[in-house]
Amino acid sequence: MKVYAVLCNNEEIWPENYREWIDSIHKTRDGAERRMEELNKLYGEHTDSDWNCNTDYIVEYELME
Repeated sequence: MKVYAVLCNNEEIWPENYREWIDSIHKTRDGAERRMEELNKLYGEHTDSDWNCNTDYIVEYELME
């Protein structure tokens, strides 16, 4: 079974260990893409705060049963 994770990156706002994180995990790529669009819109509204973030990409994982 495949799952899709939306990864975010706040560039240099936080120390290196905390710059990148998984925001959400989805059963479909379409769901991950919709979440990424939603986050980009939200972050675009808060560019002057700690919410400033880029949703960089979607990573596909294969789950083992």
